[in-house]
Amino acid sequence: MLFAIICILGNAENSQSHPDNTLKIGVLAKRGSSICVQCWQPTADYLTASIPDYSFEIVPLGFGELLPAVSRGEIDFMLANSAYYVMAEKLRRC
Repeated sequence: MLFAIICILGNAENSQSHPDNTLKIGVLAKRGSSICVQCWQPTADYLTASIPDYSFEIVPLGFGELLPAVSRGEIDFMLANSAYYVMAEKLRRC
C-alpha cells in the first residue's frame, strides 16, 4: 500500500500560530488510535529530537475525521494513503 505525507500548511514559519511550537501530524488510524500512536510515536519522537525548537504530536484520525481536520486546519501534516492526498489537495484549492 502506498502512503503519502502531505505538508498541509507549507513550512512552519508561514503557518498559523503555534504558540508552543508543536506541529500536529494527522495519521489515518485504520487499525485504531492506540495502534496508530504505538506505530508512529517513534517518528514524532525522532522529529522532535532532530528539529530544534519544534515538537511533533501524532493525532490519530479515523476515515471520516481526517479530511475535516484538514479543512479546519487542526493538523499541520497528514499521513495517509494517496487517495487522501488527492482529496486534501482538492479541499485546499476550494
